[in-house]
Amino acid sequence: MARLGIFAGFYADPAFLDAMNFNYTTGQMPESVKKLKEHGQLQLATMKWGDYQPILTPSHKWPGKTYQLWQESMQAARDSLAKQTNKLPLSPGDAAVPATKCDLADAAVRKCFNSEPPIQIIIDVLVKQASDPDPDLHDVKIEWATINKEATLKFTMICPYEPPMPKGG
Repeated sequence: MARLGIFAGFYADPAFLDAMNFNYTTGQMPESVKKLKEHGQLQLATMKWGDYQPILTPSHKWPGKTYQLWQESMQAARDSLAKQTNKLPLSPGDAAVPATKCDLADAAVRKCFNSEPPIQIIIDVLVKQASDPDPDLHDVKIEWATINKEATLKFTMICPYEPPMPKGG
């Protein structure tokens, strides 16, 4: 069985996903919005994907080495997505087409945190296979759904292919 690469192993780990998703449930989103507003160094109207996670989840609640690696990993993802043209509208009710996939990610999370009531988010992380198109680039999948009668953003970060870690690594 192939093993996940180092970054995929951290971010596709259910412990990481659970720690992040805790902040984005329907019940928790109002508290998350309040916490971001009180923080004072982040404007909800202009925030970007990646800015709010360290504010909402204290460093001791991030599993493994994810907190220490977050800024570098997030910036690499943003840089990769910023180089890719987006052709999809923000959402079914918003025909605006953000210019890049990074702009799409930013607009989607802003829509969730700035809506009244805030829209819950479910994040997931997938990893490309070596045979996938553009295996060395990040991608993002934005899906709007209704789950348990609640508007929901299903936000999937798709990480580049990483060769499996050698056994014992």
